[in-house]
Amino acid sequence: MKQAIIGLVTGLLFSIVGILVVGSQVKGIPRIEEVWPLILAILLTVVSWFLQGSMLAILANPEIKRSRVYEMTRIYLGSNSVGDVTPFMGGELPYEVFALSRTGLSAGMSGAIIAVKAILNFTVLVTGAVIGFFLVPIPVRVGGKFMLGIAVGMALVWALVAFLVRRSGGSAAPIRGQASSQENSDWRTKASKFYRQLRRGFTRIWAHQPQAILICGLLQILYWIVFPLIGALSLKAAGWSGSTAEVWVALLVLYLVLPLSPTPGGSGAAELGFAALVGSDAAGQHGALLGGVLIWRALTYYLPLVVGGFFVIRRFENEIFSRHPMHGSLYHHFEKIRKMR
Repeated sequence: MKQAIIGLVTGLLFSIVGILVVGSQVKGIPRIEEVWPLILAILLTVVSWFLQGSMLAILANPEIKRSRVYEMTRIYLGSNSVGDVTPFMGGELPYEVFALSRTGLSAGMSGAIIAVKAILNFTVLVTGAVIGFFLVPIPVRVGGKFMLGIAVGMALVWALVAFLVRRSGGSAAPIRGQASSQENSDWRTKASKFYRQLRRGFTRIWAHQPQAILICGLLQILYWIVFPLIGALSLKAAGWSGSTAEVWVALLVLYLVLPLSPTPGGSGAAELGFAALVGSDAAGQHGALLGGVLIWRALTYYLPLVVGGFFVIRRFENEIFSRHPMHGSLYHHFEKIRKMR
């Protein structure tokens, strides 16, 4: 808990510093000029959450059956919140594996689902950024060699996927349930078992769930159409009148490099990067630029941080009180009091 609080405070401080730096370079007071782009941006934010939850549900469905999109969306938001308070978003994957394993999946299969989803995400993001880079000019020049290197990296990832699937022959057996508490507790044995489960689960998904992978790939495309539009709509709400296509491509590039930021949730780097990528296209619209940055971060960082944080607290509260059922949770106490009235 202490580390989470430190990460949260650090992220907020870096975010404030980034906003202050942007504010010092612009003139004009940020304000909301149009309401409809703001309402649409909020709706797209919620849609983006459920798109992520739907992908998890589709990939997990063959293993746990009747996987619920709402529950998977809660897991996504929780992992996103944990990632937003840890450097390099390092806490996101461990929390997601932990939360998925509580749905009946093994830790290895949970990791495999996350790995498949991450590969599809990386592929769609890189493809969109590279195509957009060559078709739509953005204010800040990004090196063509850098984009080419990213594309080569994507090709190597897919070559590795093909190698693993081909080597396994798609013969991996179903993997369900959690490890027994009576098994060897030696960490090397656990790590080896996790790796074997991860590898079998990974190859099983690729070999036996092509339809699920195709659907998730299409959902990733839809996600990366929707998510960058939140930034463009945020600028529109603040009175900005530039090119939506340029902002969309600029944000794809930004999201490609943002995970390299060591600050929690990319705080500071996100605000400065957003302003730099669209700033030269905002001549005479400085107040709109600052307002757009504020709205964009509120919807894509602060809002999921708060909502996801609520789900994380509820999950750990249930984990703690499930071990001491006589105490019950605060929520259940309130429910009992309400029913007694």
